[in-house]
Amino acid sequence: RTSAPCRPKNTTRGARAGNSARVSPSASLKMDLEAHEAQESKPLLGDRRTAADKFLHHADQALGAEKEVTTKEFLWRLILLVPAQVTLFMVMIFVVCKFWYYFPSLVLLGAGLAVVKSLALSTGYNRKPWQAWVGRNMLIATLAGTVVGLGIYYRSLAFYYHYQDSPHYVNIAASQSAATVMDAGVVGFTAGSVVDGARSVGYQSAMDGATICVAPIVDAAMPPGSVANFYAYGVNCCGYRGSFHCDSALDDSAHTGMVRVEMTDLVPPVLSAFASGISDEGLSAAVKLQKALFSAHGAKSDEGKVLFARYVKDPLATQLNYIDSAILSALAYGGYFLTLLFVAACVIALGTDRIVKVLRSYVR
Repeated sequence: RTSAPCRPKNTTRGARAGNSARVSPSASLKMDLEAHEAQESKPLLGDRRTAADKFLHHADQALGAEKEVTTKEFLWRLILLVPAQVTLFMVMIFVVCKFWYYFPSLVLLGAGLAVVKSLALSTGYNRKPWQAWVGRNMLIATLAGTVVGLGIYYRSLAFYYHYQDSPHYVNIAASQSAATVMDAGVVGFTAGSVVDGARSVGYQSAMDGATICVAPIVDAAMPPGSVANFYAYGVNCCGYRGSFHCDSALDDSAHTGMVRVEMTDLVPPVLSAFASGISDEGLSAAVKLQKALFSAHGAKSDEGKVLFARYVKDPLATQLNYIDSAILSALAYGGYFLTLLFVAACVIALGTDRIVKVLRSYVR
C-alpha cells in the first residue's frame, strides 16, 4: 500500500511573523542616532548646557577622566582659591602702610604668623592637588602684600609721617642762613620771598633719568646775583634755562617750602631698594650749573648749608596728597593681584595637564 506523498508544510505565515519581529538596518541606525542626539541634548548642570560645561566636558573626555569637573565644583574651587587670598593681600598692604612707621616689629611679627598659618594650611589641606594651592596662595598673598606695602610706604606714606612729626618754622627770610633750620620739615618764608624763575636751570640727569629743576628762593634783601641759601626744586617741571613752574612757584601767594628729605634718614640700608626720589648727585650737579650760569662773580656760599624745598601754597594739602597716592597705588596693585590670581586659580582648578591637553585637542 502506497502512502500519500508528504506535502511540505506552509511556512509562509511563520516567516512573515519572524520578519515582523526583526528591525531593518536602516531603522536601527536611525534609532541609534536619535538616542545619541537625546543623550547629547541633556544639560550637564541646570536647564541648559553652558560654555563652561562644554569646555569642562571636553577636558575630561580629552584626559579620559573618571569624574567630570562640573561647573559647580569649578566655581567652588575658585571661591577657595581667590577671595580670601586677595583679602589677605589687601590687609597686609593696609597693615604695613598704617603701622610700619610706629610698630615695624609688630608688623613683621604679624606677617610671620600669617606665613606660618599659610604653610600649615598648605600641608594640612592637600588631599587633592588643587587643595594644596589654597595655602600656597595665602603664602603668596602674605609675602606679596608685605613687599608691596613696604614699596607704597616708602614711596608715599614715609613722607607723610615725616612732615607730620618734623619741626615747622615760620617767618624765615630767604636771605638768612639755612643752617638755622636744617632740621625743618616745613619752612614758612616771609611775605617778600619768591622763587626766582628767571635764574632757574633744568639739569638732565642720566642717573635719575629725568630733568632735575632748581631755582633760587630770594627776597628783597638779597642783591642781584647773590648765592641762594634755599632752592626750590622739582622733577620734569621746567625748561633748561629761565622757566620754572614746579608746584606753586608761579603763585604769588605761596610762601611755604616742604624741605627735601634725605632718603638715608627714612629708609634703612636693608630696604634701600624701596627708596624713591631724586639723587643727591643730581641735585648737586644742578645747583653747580645754576651757580655757574647766574651767580655773581666772587659770590660764595657753604654748599653743605643749602636747603632744598618744594615750594607750595598749602603744605597740608600737599601732605595729604601722599595718602591719596598710597590709596590709589594700593587699589591698582590689588587689581593686578586679583587678575593674576584669578588666571592662576583657573589653571589650578582645572589642572595644568587638562589645560594643555584640551588646548592641543582644540588645535588639532
